[in-house]
Amino acid sequence: KYFNSKELIEETKVKAITDAHEPGSVMKPISLAITLKANKLLQSQGKPTIFNPDEKVDTSNGRFPGRSKPITDTHFHHYLDMKLGFQKSSNIYFARQIQKVVQQFGDSWYRHELELFGFGKKTGVELPGESAGLLPRIGKNHPNGRPEWSVPTPFSLAIGYNIQTTSLQMLQAIAVFANGGKLVSPTLIRKIV
Repeated sequence: KYFNSKELIEETKVKAITDAHEPGSVMKPISLAITLKANKLLQSQGKPTIFNPDEKVDTSNGRFPGRSKPITDTHFHHYLDMKLGFQKSSNIYFARQIQKVVQQFGDSWYRHELELFGFGKKTGVELPGESAGLLPRIGKNHPNGRPEWSVPTPFSLAIGYNIQTTSLQMLQAIAVFANGGKLVSPTLIRKIV
């Protein structure tokens, strides 16, 4: 009753579900999971894979198709493998991985994979005012007339930009790793008996 009271809505707002933001680097494990899934799919089709964790990826050039500005890292590195890509939190490394995914499977496949992690949808938790966040849509325009999804969008999404998520959505997505690959809807528990 307290959290659903219309008179108390401003005082009882749970920012973890009402306020969406760009998550940033916390999206990088999601990007890697999608890259690994793409690898598995290619293997099942008897095709060459696109990802090798030990491969040294050239991260000295952050220019990507469709972007007017290059993607940058906080420090310059010539080549990074997966472990160093994570350790250095390299934007270029993860954007390069998703570039391979999109080249192989296309934008729609990549966007669908992000939806499977629950992005762009409400979690359904039992509290009012939940935001669905924003996962750019292919073929949809912003009110200013510019497309939500363009050529460089996947590279931005790979590093947690151009997407809006609530804290609970992000927690739900990361929990997929702990839940054996299953998306589990969060719920409130009053007590355990």
